[in-house]
Amino acid sequence: MNEETTAPQNPLKFSELGELLLSLGESSDIAYVNKLIERCSLNLSTLTKLGEDPSDILAAIKGVILSDTHYEGFDYEELLTLLDNIMNLCPFETIVAIYTVDDVVQALNSRIPHLVRTACKVISRVQPLDYLLTIEQKYGVMSIFVDVYFDATTDLTVINEMESVLRVVSVNLEVRNFILNDKEELLLKVKTNSESLILSRLLELLTIELNEMKSIQELNEQVFIFSDKEILGMIEKDYFDFINLLRYIISMFENINSRGKELTLIERGNDDLSKLLLDKFSYVIPVIGDIWKRNVADVTLLARSYFFRFFELVSYLPDYDYFKLLDQVYLTIDYDNPDVIDFLSFVNPLYLAQYCSELVSNYVKAVPSHLTILRNLISTPDSFLLIKQKCTSSSILALPYFEQMVLLEKMSQFEYSVKFLVSYLPEVMNNLINDGDVNNIVEPETVELRSSVVRNMLHFPETDLLQWYIPLTNELYKINNPGKTTVPGTKIEQVFL
Repeated sequence: MNEETTAPQNPLKFSELGELLLSLGESSDIAYVNKLIERCSLNLSTLTKLGEDPSDILAAIKGVILSDTHYEGFDYEELLTLLDNIMNLCPFETIVAIYTVDDVVQALNSRIPHLVRTACKVISRVQPLDYLLTIEQKYGVMSIFVDVYFDATTDLTVINEMESVLRVVSVNLEVRNFILNDKEELLLKVKTNSESLILSRLLELLTIELNEMKSIQELNEQVFIFSDKEILGMIEKDYFDFINLLRYIISMFENINSRGKELTLIERGNDDLSKLLLDKFSYVIPVIGDIWKRNVADVTLLARSYFFRFFELVSYLPDYDYFKLLDQVYLTIDYDNPDVIDFLSFVNPLYLAQYCSELVSNYVKAVPSHLTILRNLISTPDSFLLIKQKCTSSSILALPYFEQMVLLEKMSQFEYSVKFLVSYLPEVMNNLINDGDVNNIVEPETVELRSSVVRNMLHFPETDLLQWYIPLTNELYKINNPGKTTVPGTKIEQVFL
C-alpha cells in the first residue's frame, strides 16, 4: 500500500521564507535565509504531496531570480534546488500560472545561466508534452531552446540541465520530430561546420533522440549518419572530435544491442527496430576497424578504451559475421597479437568458443595475468568447457589469495561452474572455508570478495552444493555474525534471516 506523505502546515516554513525573500536586501541576515532555504529543500525531499498552496513561495523565488541585484553570500544554487523540489510536487497548472510561457521565452533569450536553468525546470514539468508544440507557433519555446543549446556562449551548467530536459521531453514523438526535422537546418550546420564543443552537444542530442526512437521512419539519415569521409576528417581536424564521435557510435550500438534483447520473438517478426538500425549503421564497423588497424594519426593510443568497447559491442551482435569480419580483416585475434589478452577478456565468449577455440585452449592459463580472460570465459557453458581443465586445484591454489577470490567470485555465479567447483576442486573449497589465514584477512576488498563467493554459492540448492552445503552455511553465519560460531546443520533460511 502506497501512502502519500503530506507536509504538515508549519514545518516547511514557506510563509516565513517567502517574506524574507520578498524583503531581501543589504540588511538581511543572508546566512539565516540560506539556512532556511536549505531546511525547506530538505523537508520537501521526503514528501510526495504538498500540504499548502505553493504559489506565494514560487512567486517569491521568481522575484529573487529576476532581480538585478546580486546579494553577496546568497546561495542561489540552493534556491534553484528548492525550486526544483517544489516543482516536483506541483501540478503544471500551478507552475505555469507563476512562471508563464512569456517568462520562459524571456529567460531563454536572456542567456543568463540561472534564468535559463529556471526555464529548463518549467519546460521539464510541461504536461502534456504536446503542449510544447501547441504553443510553438506563437512562442517558439522549443526552437529557442535548441538555439540556446547550440550557442557556444551557453554555460556548461546550463547545458547539463538542458540535456536533462531533452531526456524528458524527447519521449514525445512530436517533440522528437520537431527537433530532428524542423530544426534540421541548424543540426546540419552544426554537424558540418562547428567547433568541437558544439559538435559534442549535437552528438549528445542525437544519442538522446536515438534512445527514444520508436520507428525507423524517425531516423533522419542526413543528421544521424556520418560518412566515411566525415569520420576520417574528424581525426585530421581534432582527435577529440573523433573520440566524441566514437562515443556516439558506441551509444548507438549499445542501443541496438539492448533493443534486440528487449524484443520478444513476435515483436522481432513485426518490426525489429534493432535490426533496421543495424542495417543503417553497420557501415561504420569496417571503417572503425580500418582506423584501428592503420592507427590513423596515432588515434588508437588516445581512444584505446573506446575502440575496445566498440569491438566488444560488435562481438555481441546476434549475427557473428559482423565481428568475424572485424577479426579476420582488422583485428586478427591470435597468439602474436599484442592485445590478445584484452581481446580474450572482453570479446563475446560464445564467439571465442566458436571461432577461437584452439587459441583459447592452448593460450589461456590459470595465472594472474589471465584472470580477466578466465572470468570472461567462465560466463558461458561453451567457453567454460574450453578452460575448465586449466582450473585445477593446484593451479588455483598457486594464485595469491586475492586472485583466488577474484576467480571464484565468477565461478560461484553459474550452476555449471559451481557444480564443477564442488565436485572436482575439493582442495579449493576447503581453502575457501577452512584456510587458517582467512580470519587474518583484513583487506576490505578481499574480505568482500570472499563473502560474495560464499553468498553466491548458497543461492544454489543443497543438491548442487553436495557435502559443502552445511560448511558454506556455517561460514555465512560467521560472516554475518563476526566472533560467533554456529552448530553443524544450521539451515540456510536462518542464516539469511
